[in-house]
Amino acid sequence: MALVRCAVSFIDPDEIAHTDRVQAESLYEAVAQAVAEFLQDQLVPRPESRTEFMVAIEGPAVEH
Repeated sequence: MALVRCAVSFIDPDEIAHTDRVQAESLYEAVAQAVAEFLQDQLVPRPESRTEFMVAIEGPAVEH
């Protein structure tokens, strides 16, 4: 599968949306990468075990 750009979002308990953009080969990989980023960001509340994530595919991955 080819790399694609994805926006992964979730809404925290205060109803604030948080989004991270990643490059991944699957939706599962995109969510895993974004969750790792959310967990490292001290300004973002930790996603809970039952958090629902929204994934939007934005297009082909950008080559660096």
